[in-house]
Amino acid sequence: MLAVLALILVVGGALRAQQAAHGSGYQSADERSYAKLAIDLAKHGHYGDASTHMSQPLHWPPGAPALFALAYKLHPSAHGSLKINSVLWAQWLVGVALIVVVFLLGRMLAGDAAGLIAAAVIALYPPLIINTSQQLSEPLGALVLALGVLALAWAVREGRPWRWGLAGLALGAAVLVRADLLAAPFLIAIVVAVVLARRVGRRPGLLAGGALAAGAILALAPWTIYVSSRQHQLVPVTTGSGSALFVGTYLPGDGNTFQMKRKLVAETRRREPQDRTVKNPLAIPAADVLDAVAKRNPGLSHDASLRKEGLANIKRYVTNDPIGWLGLMVRKLDRMWTRYARGGAMHTSWEIRVLHVVIVIAAFSGLFYGLWRTRNLVLGAILAIVAWSTALHLLVVAQGRYNLPLMPILVVAGAAGWALARRGPAIIEQWPTAPLPPPEAGQPGRAASPHPSATS
Repeated sequence: MLAVLALILVVGGALRAQQAAHGSGYQSADERSYAKLAIDLAKHGHYGDASTHMSQPLHWPPGAPALFALAYKLHPSAHGSLKINSVLWAQWLVGVALIVVVFLLGRMLAGDAAGLIAAAVIALYPPLIINTSQQLSEPLGALVLALGVLALAWAVREGRPWRWGLAGLALGAAVLVRADLLAAPFLIAIVVAVVLARRVGRRPGLLAGGALAAGAILALAPWTIYVSSRQHQLVPVTTGSGSALFVGTYLPGDGNTFQMKRKLVAETRRREPQDRTVKNPLAIPAADVLDAVAKRNPGLSHDASLRKEGLANIKRYVTNDPIGWLGLMVRKLDRMWTRYARGGAMHTSWEIRVLHVVIVIAAFSGLFYGLWRTRNLVLGAILAIVAWSTALHLLVVAQGRYNLPLMPILVVAGAAGWALARRGPAIIEQWPTAPLPPPEAGQPGRAASPHPSATS
């Protein structure tokens, strides 16, 4: 088993090292922003407010910039460059660590075979390999989210309150890398509380769910306090929710940035003088288009104005064009799950897309089948995370890159689900490991499981 895992690590590490060594010749706006934040952190200890001249630095959560700043500290790039070579090797380290975490999670859920299969798929999954050459947050988000689910599986197996809190802390850390996961820890806390309340009693269920939620709050609190103090209003993680909501709900722009630019070019040129001489609408920065829209409500902050316009989009198009709105939702679902994270300006490869779709179908099938047969709590939590993220991106922007942080836990769930389902029908996991307290006099007892397991 260890020899096979070592081989998987060598192959996966070599493929990622090739990407880290050569990098990408293209830098997206998000990559440049992450680099600016990282350099500002490393040089000045500030978050986009010392030397970057960024208009909305709090649009980006702090996880990836913190990692990239550490990489820059260890090996600074050339002066003025926004392509930090050491960041790509940090991405390499993240990718190799992800393979190990995926193996451990699969092994904990369903044994060595499930762990090795999931690790092999993730090691060879092209989008994760390609994204090693990008300065983006998705690889780190995938790693921290997988660690959070691993901590959850450990808590389910052992059933101690502090371990539920640790799981919440890890899932909260995932939110600090990928802000679109904001509701996930608290949704899982509800799932845990409800499931355990039905299985072992209301008190242990509430204790477990409460500890998990408390851990997530503890992870998020310092950053939330910092951002809120800078914005002078409550901001849970980032200020980017309004722009994402507006773009994702703007039906004439088909819920994406490029079409939005084309449709709003006239308003942008009217409100933003610097763009009046730009002939190609796609050459206008998206930030300028969003600034123009935000000026529709001069009494509100930038993010609040865009959020108001996004909510108005929903009301307008659902009421006046429900068929068009439904079509947009279908197209966004397609973008979310049948497209892959290709990174930068790379053209779509139909071979990789077919492979991606096959993996997604196999993983979802295993997840649903395993959950139906075993009622495994961790599989249920993974489904809750995936469902939340999918539902959110039906409202905000939907792209293939947004499924990348979810793919490792989805692949593990698929492999574990198929493995667990083969062991027999309706295996219900037990919790906790420690014996339950004796029943009160006159009350029927409940037998404690001698060695219950989350892997059932």
